[in-house]
Amino acid sequence: MLDSELTALTEAEAIAKIMAGEPLKGCVIPKLELQDKEIPGPISLQECRVGLFSLVNTTIQGQACFDRTVFLDRVIAGWDSPHHKTGVTTFQSAVSFNNCIFQGKALFGGAQFQTISSFKQTLFQKEAVFQEARFQEQVYFWHTQFTADANFRNAVFGIEGHFDYAKFLQNVNFESAQFIEKEASFNFIEVYGTMNFLEACFKGYLAFRKSMVHGEVDFKRSKIEGEADFQDTHFKSKISFRNSLILSKISFLHTIFHGLASFLCTQFQEANFLNAQFHDEALFNYDRNTRASLNEAGTAAHFAGCADFTNVRFVKRAVFEEIVFEKSATFANSYFGEQASFIDAKFQGPASFNNVYCNQELSAINATFTEITLDHANINRRLDLSDAKFNSISFYKASLDLIVVERSQIRQKLIHERPNTPQYSRVQEEYLILKESFQQRGLSSEEDWAYRKFRQMKRKARTQQAWARILRKTKEGGFIRSWARLIANFLERIIVDRGTGYGTQPLNITIVAFSIILLFGYVYSQFPEEFHLPQGVTLNFSEAVYYSIATFTTMGLNDIQPKLDSVFCYLSSMEAFLGIFIMTLFVGIYTRKIIR
Repeated sequence: MLDSELTALTEAEAIAKIMAGEPLKGCVIPKLELQDKEIPGPISLQECRVGLFSLVNTTIQGQACFDRTVFLDRVIAGWDSPHHKTGVTTFQSAVSFNNCIFQGKALFGGAQFQTISSFKQTLFQKEAVFQEARFQEQVYFWHTQFTADANFRNAVFGIEGHFDYAKFLQNVNFESAQFIEKEASFNFIEVYGTMNFLEACFKGYLAFRKSMVHGEVDFKRSKIEGEADFQDTHFKSKISFRNSLILSKISFLHTIFHGLASFLCTQFQEANFLNAQFHDEALFNYDRNTRASLNEAGTAAHFAGCADFTNVRFVKRAVFEEIVFEKSATFANSYFGEQASFIDAKFQGPASFNNVYCNQELSAINATFTEITLDHANINRRLDLSDAKFNSISFYKASLDLIVVERSQIRQKLIHERPNTPQYSRVQEEYLILKESFQQRGLSSEEDWAYRKFRQMKRKARTQQAWARILRKTKEGGFIRSWARLIANFLERIIVDRGTGYGTQPLNITIVAFSIILLFGYVYSQFPEEFHLPQGVTLNFSEAVYYSIATFTTMGLNDIQPKLDSVFCYLSSMEAFLGIFIMTLFVGIYTRKIIR
């Protein structure tokens, strides 16, 4: 409405009309002071222009409507300083300031809004103070713009507080604010300054979806009792949840953290970070060097429920040291651009790092796992599991430059090697990864062990496939061929595995050699009549063993010879051949171990 179309009223005329319950529309009022009054209402100022507007120590009993009104000077409906808590205004019925413009300060400090209040599509050009204001029912700041600072410190929101689509061009302060019942919504908001929720309390649902915050955000020591949703929100600067208590599910689905994200000492229940992005450091604890330099302890976050970090992108360092995950923790398909540190972390439920990509080191030194899977993981530098404890582990088809783990840690811990769920074709590849890793670390004994286990799993995989064909569980391979494979595998197990440890155990070969010597010696002692013996020699067991040793080592004895027409000529030749073969094999294996 043009100024020429407005009706000019004096302050006295405006007060008289208001006290009489008459609506004012299209009026210009240079000053309107309604101090120390009880106004039965209703009050209606629509499309008006008001200078100084004071409601100090006033109670408005009926509805109050100030829609599409421009306030040219200050609006005083409470106090603007915690040191002068006087002049509080009470709105006993619904109040609306929709589509208004506050050109001066809007002072609602300590104001009491006992029913629904609305500030939709309103513009605050100067500071807006709602410090310790109490909104007992719903309050709406939809599409409202705060050009200067907005102060809601210690404000109380009784049922619902809605700030959807609001725009804060400067700083906004919700320190120690309380959202008591159903919902606090900050969807689609824009904040260009800092946003402070220090020690705020959210008893109901917290909605913070698809918002954009350019300044720092502080949720330190806040308490979130209901569900919280930060889906698709962009935090352009640092955000901190340090010492926050989150008692229900919190979701950061598709949330982007452009600055440092600090979750030190945060207590989580169920947490969902699916598809989130951390472009700066993600701190769920300080790293141990920082803790030592700052002399701080007990700064680790805690996850009491499930933690889902599937498809999360950590561009810089991610620190999860000493974190406790009481239930499942999923980092599947996540990306770690720099070091990922899980030192001393405790995973009391299953931990999944399947398909994870780590550009540098993934360190889980002294971590504790119930079950950890790293299937198809790609870790460019090394996976450090030094002193880590786990009941079961899997890293099928993982691409690992180096895995730091000891044989004692991993022995009988591979998930798919267990009797209830054997998948030997998968396990053989895991042992091959261990063999290559042990080789890089120069651990020859561990390398031999991993190679032996690899060959054993390969044999068991063939046996498993053969039995599956025989029992008609699969149609791959022929029936006769499967039986032949079983026989070949049995002989391989007895001769190659038990006898030589697949070429890694010279002691086994020594035992085999002595066993063959004793076996042949016993056979020889049972048939002395098949030999040409010197006078007085009876070929008892000890003499037969001596002859067997001579035959095995190909030294030969001229005084004891098998008869030419006896089968023992061929038996002795067979023993000599075995002796040459076994001694050659022993020398080769033993020399290989000595050289390494």
